[in-house]
Amino acid sequence: MFTVYQLWNGVRKMWVMTRDESRGFTAHLVISELESPLNRSREVYAMKEAAAAGTAPTIFFVSLDGCAILMDYISGGTLTMEHGKTPKITLKIADLMRKVHALQKNPFYAPSFATQMEEFYTQYSQKDSNQVIWEEAISIIKKSALELQNLNAPVVNTHGDLNPRNILITNQDIYFIDWADGMYTDPFQDLAFFSIMIDYDSQEEKYFMQCYLKHVPTTAEIKRFRIAKRMNFARLVLSSQGIGNQLSVEQNNKNYVPEILKEWSYYAKMFANDTASLSAQFFWEQAQVALESAKAIDLT
Repeated sequence: MFTVYQLWNGVRKMWVMTRDESRGFTAHLVISELESPLNRSREVYAMKEAAAAGTAPTIFFVSLDGCAILMDYISGGTLTMEHGKTPKITLKIADLMRKVHALQKNPFYAPSFATQMEEFYTQYSQKDSNQVIWEEAISIIKKSALELQNLNAPVVNTHGDLNPRNILITNQDIYFIDWADGMYTDPFQDLAFFSIMIDYDSQEEKYFMQCYLKHVPTTAEIKRFRIAKRMNFARLVLSSQGIGNQLSVEQNNKNYVPEILKEWSYYAKMFANDTASLSAQFFWEQAQVALESAKAIDLT
């Protein structure tokens, strides 16, 4: 005898929780058949490796087609911005990131940061009347990728989407979920994206880097991090514009209404708290603010 609860339903994934008398609570991740077999294999492999390393929930079963995954249910909730800014949690997340970055390259598909962003740009930009914002963002990413290459930046396995909603926290443990966007790239890409999404200030950011590196960041490392941060703001331009366009069709709201843009902190907090009620207008605004933030990063 068991009971089923739907936790979250997205375009290509659904989280379901079940409760039975023998095992208690377990979580099911259901991946849509619309996802290619390659992408399903890529995510399942990443989840298994991460679970074995203690950075993701334990996996009990995976269906042959990779569409259904049974895993341990983590009681607690997703990371809040308040928790994410505490020194204790910052240290734990930095430690988990090092474990992720020590994992082997995903044998199914592990693109570079620039390649993954160019694929997204190619797939979603063509029908948008606002081509300028797409072109500016992808140009920043391409230019920055060359700068990292010239700095001989290391490349490692990365999670690819470490925002607060993809981090589960209990009284004792932290786990990363949603492993669909893993890349083989500079480890600072994970650090920079998380720093943006948790809205660290300069001092919190410096402490985070020090926790990860286990030493005070060098001038060269700070430069690499800033380049990665600029790339991730540009990445948020692409994803936010794409999500806004998708929601505009679903919500029958195809017109962007120019409004006074808010500080990045506002958008980061709103996204961390609840994506379900966010509008196309919100994501279009977020794309604009992310672009200005990318341009504002000083590399000197």
